[in-house]
Amino acid sequence: MNTIVPKVTTPLEPDAVRDSLLKAWPSIDRETAASLLSLIWVETGRGRSCHNWNVGNLSASETYPGPKYRPAWYTIGPDSSERMKRLHQMMLEKKAPSAFRAFPTLSHGMADYVSLLRKPLYAPVLEAAATGEIIPFVKALSQRYSKDYGSAHWPAFSDCREVFKPMVAHLPAPKLGSLNLPSGQGGIALALMLAKALS
Repeated sequence: MNTIVPKVTTPLEPDAVRDSLLKAWPSIDRETAASLLSLIWVETGRGRSCHNWNVGNLSASETYPGPKYRPAWYTIGPDSSERMKRLHQMMLEKKAPSAFRAFPTLSHGMADYVSLLRKPLYAPVLEAAATGEIIPFVKALSQRYSKDYGSAHWPAFSDCREVFKPMVAHLPAPKLGSLNLPSGQGGIALALMLAKALS
């Protein structure tokens, strides 16, 4: 099945997104939860620009078996903006998505989002998320999730994380022994976590 569906705006509310994440991942810790919720909030323009319940703004390849919708730049005309024309050209060069995943409900979209992030490829993202530190998290995202992320996004992630921290404060703390952080940035992040625990 490879169905193209209409692009529909599906606004998100913080409580609903939090509850959906906890349903999809019942054992998640509070730092990882706050980090992933901040990613959703950045990706969806604080919940206002979520489409078809695609909370992670995940693209869909031509071989993706589920429903998907086309982005605004898929077709252009003489009156299209320069940005749309540029994205259309990038799409033709396989540098921008030609489709995004579409889901019937928030629960379906969140389940897919969590399933993707729990794959081995994204282990560095989850390890950085569990530290509660913005810089390692955004760096990991730029390496495994989207190359668009950089230092300019630190304030946005920080602001969005503050929205969700109180909402997940009841969740358990990360288990330091369960993190397989690599040397380098991961080691620094773990040192920060230990320093916090001892302070």
